Amino acid sequence: GDPGAVVDYGVRFTKPVVVPNDDKGALIEVSGKVAAKLDDNLVRVDLVAMCDGKKVLGMSRAVVRLA
Repeated sequence: GDPGAVVDYGVRFTKPVVVPNDDKGALIEVSGKVAAKLDDNLVRVDLVAMCDGKKVLGMSRAVVRLA
């Protein structure tokens, strides 16, 4: 999609992600769910970021403009 559609974004880090110095790095899985329809063709998306089965971000939200 269009990265310009992201109007606002905010997170709180809850756990550090250790990135090993190897050819594999760290895997972070991010998912999102539309949580609210806002005015002006905007939606709030609540995000979840996981690493090794543990939530690593809190209060993760984005406001996105729909096409």
